[in-house]
Amino acid sequence: MCATGPARPCFAIGGIDRERLDEVLAAGADRVVVVRAITEARNIEAAARALKQRLLENGLP
Repeated sequence: MCATGPARPCFAIGGIDRERLDEVLAAGADRVVVVRAITEARNIEAAARALKQRLLENGLP
């Protein structure tokens, strides 16, 4: 979806968790806003690290 638009940053917001992150990135998002997947995790640090690792694996900083 984002890839079809103009060359601007594409943010994905809402409902993003580790399981959906690949789908969001495949749709062309190059930035994501994640809240609930981290704040409601039993282990906040582990959740944040897992999301960061997935982003790094997809070539995002």
